Amino acid sequence: MSAPSTTFATLPELLRCLAEEIHSRRQLATLCLISKTFNAAVAPVLHRELTIGSDAQLCAALGQFRHLSHVRVLSISDGSGLGDDLFHEMMPELLAKLPRLEMSTVSKLHESCPAIKTIHVTFPEDMGERVGYNDLVQPEGWRMRERALYGTPDLAVFSSLEELTLENLYEELPWWRAQIVQVLKNSPSLRKLKLSLSTKTMARYHHDEESGKFYGFFDKLCEDYGDAETTPLRLRFLHLGIGVYLFDAHCLAALTDRNFLEEVHVENEGVWEDGQIVEMYNEDDEPNSGLAFDAFGPRHCPNLRRINFAHYQRDVHAFLASIDDPSWTRRLAVSCRGLWAGYEPAALLRPDPNFPSLPLHLRMLDIDLQRNQVRLLDEDCDDLVQEDIPTAKDVLADLVSGDDGTLKGLAVHLAENLDADGGFEDFGLLVHALGGLVNLTQLAIEANVDDECLLKGDALDKAAYLLATAVLQLRYVKVYEKCWRVWRDGVAVRLRELEAREKDYIELFQGFIWEPMQCA
Repeated sequence: MSAPSTTFATLPELLRCLAEEIHSRRQLATLCLISKTFNAAVAPVLHRELTIGSDAQLCAALGQFRHLSHVRVLSISDGSGLGDDLFHEMMPELLAKLPRLEMSTVSKLHESCPAIKTIHVTFPEDMGERVGYNDLVQPEGWRMRERALYGTPDLAVFSSLEELTLENLYEELPWWRAQIVQVLKNSPSLRKLKLSLSTKTMARYHHDEESGKFYGFFDKLCEDYGDAETTPLRLRFLHLGIGVYLFDAHCLAALTDRNFLEEVHVENEGVWEDGQIVEMYNEDDEPNSGLAFDAFGPRHCPNLRRINFAHYQRDVHAFLASIDDPSWTRRLAVSCRGLWAGYEPAALLRPDPNFPSLPLHLRMLDIDLQRNQVRLLDEDCDDLVQEDIPTAKDVLADLVSGDDGTLKGLAVHLAENLDADGGFEDFGLLVHALGGLVNLTQLAIEANVDDECLLKGDALDKAAYLLATAVLQLRYVKVYEKCWRVWRDGVAVRLRELEAREKDYIELFQGFIWEPMQCA
C-alpha cells in the first residue's frame, strides 16, 4: 500500500487545493518544478494573475505563450500609457491569447471576455483634465480621442459581476451614477462594491457653485437603485470612499440587504483641494460629520466583522461606544488610519459614565502608545492637558484587563527610540502586556502618517523577532511595511518574510487597500 503522502502527490485535485492555499509566488514556482503532475496542478494558480504596467511588460506577456492560457486576472495600470496608439494596437493581440480571463480593468474587454466577474478601475486624480474637461483648454486631437475612449466608458454592457471598484470618478457624476445603477441592476450577485470621487472634480464643481452634482452622491445612487424596482443586493463588502458618504441610513436599505454585510469602510474626512475646503459635513458647534454610522450597527448589520474609518472622530467614538450588544462587538475588528482628531479607539477599553456599554471587547483594534503626541478632547471639546491623558502603561493595562480572550489582532503605534530595546519607546511595556493577551495571533507596529521612520533593515527584523518570541501564539507580525510569518519548532522561532501578494490575505495587514478577491 502506498504511503498517504505518495497518494496525495499523484492526485491533481488535491494538489490544486494545496496550491489555492499558498499565496507566495516563490513557493508556487518551486512546486511547479517537482514533477509534471505538480506543474499541471499548480501552474494555473501561479499564472492566474497578469499585471501590465508598461509597453515592455505587454511585449513580455505576449511572449509567454504557455502561461497565458491560465490568466484569469488582468490588471492594467495607468503607466501603460494613456492614449498610446501602440499599446491599444497590441492589446487585442493579448486578449486573443487569454481565453479564461475573468477579471480586468478595461471596460472594452466585454466583447472579447464575456466571463468577466470583476471590474476594478482606479482613475488618475486628474482624469477629468486629461480628457479635456477644463474651461481653459479646448480639447482637440489626442485629447478628443481620449475623451471618446475614457470620458464616458460604457460599463452598462457588463452583467453578472461579483465585484465593482470605481475610484476617483470624475466630471460627469450624474452620468456615472446612472451607469453604476445600471451595472448594479445587471449584477444581482455583486458581493463587493467600492466607490470614490475625484477630489479635483469636487473642487471644480465647488468653485463653480455646483456642489449639488456631488453632494449626496451615494444617497441618490441608493434611491435611484431602489426606484428601479430591483431586489436589494447582498453585498458582503462596502467601501465608501472620498465623496461617497451615507447621510440617510434609510437609503442604504434600498441598495443592499445589510444582513449580509461583513466589512465596511467609511472615508470620513473632508476634501481639501486646489486651496479649497469642500464642506461635506454639518457645521455644528460640536464636531459631527452628519454621516449615518448607525446604519452599520448590530440592529441592521448583525454579521458585520470589520469596520474601517479614515479618522477616529467624536461621532465615530459615540457610535461604537453606544453599542450594547457584547456578542456583536466581540466579532468586530475596528481600524482607523488617523488617530489625531481628539478621540482614540483605546477609550473603548475604559469605563465611561457617558457610555454604560464600555468597556468593549473587540476582535481587532488600533492603539496609540505615542502618548506625548496624543490629542484628546474633553466633553466641552477642549484639549486635555498632558497630565490628564492616560499613559502608555494605563492603556496597556486596560487592554489586558479588558481582554477575555477575544482579541485576535492588534495594531500599535509606537515612537522610535534607537537606544531602547527593540528600537521603540515603551517596547518593554508592550512586550510584557502582550503576554497577557492569550489569543493574539496578528500584531502590527505602525508609524503615524507624519512620523519620520529611522528604523530599517536589521532593526525591523530584530523588533519582529523579539515580539514573536514574547507572544507564543503569534502567527503573523508586521513592523512598518515588513511582514513575517512566524514558524515555531518547540521554543525555537523562525521568521519568513511575506511577499507583497501574501500580505493581502492577513486581515490586520490589509489596512485600507482592497484587492480583488481571487476566483477559483
